[in-house]
Amino acid sequence: MKNSKALIFILTLSMCISSCVKQTPSFMEKANTLYLNQTDSAYLLLTKKRETIKKLDKSIQMNFHLLMAKVQEKRNVRHTTDSILKIVAQYFEEHGPFEQQLESYYYLGCTYRDMNETTKAMDYFQNILDISEDDSYIELHESTHFQLGNIYASYMLEYEALEAYQNAY
Repeated sequence: MKNSKALIFILTLSMCISSCVKQTPSFMEKANTLYLNQTDSAYLLLTKKRETIKKLDKSIQMNFHLLMAKVQEKRNVRHTTDSILKIVAQYFEEHGPFEQQLESYYYLGCTYRDMNETTKAMDYFQNILDISEDDSYIELHESTHFQLGNIYASYMLEYEALEAYQNAY
């Protein structure tokens, strides 16, 4: 009798825990896989689901906005406002994970680059390099150095641009 009660308790607890784990919606998983090679398809998929996302958990909403920023950057769409990405960056600063925090900084830097607020852009790009010194984020570091190189080049700072491009490679 005690064994069956313990078994029922364990099964109930495991069901509760599994239901509490937040699942990423399948459309976001699909958009994430499409984003590298079929960026327009990923954009259309995310755009269609924009209203649905408002009803979901906050962490899923933040991941949605981060993924949308990635897709827009890949499509070379100029960012015109920082309002959503500032919220996303603040959310990942407080709740993690660290990789999404770094990515949100990167796309916020890209947003400021597009808005011609290069000082803010450089601050976010440099912050990425300062807080993530290990080799776990090589691709992000390459992109960040490349962005910094472009900013330096636009100001005719040839030495700084060359150094940033070398770091990117």
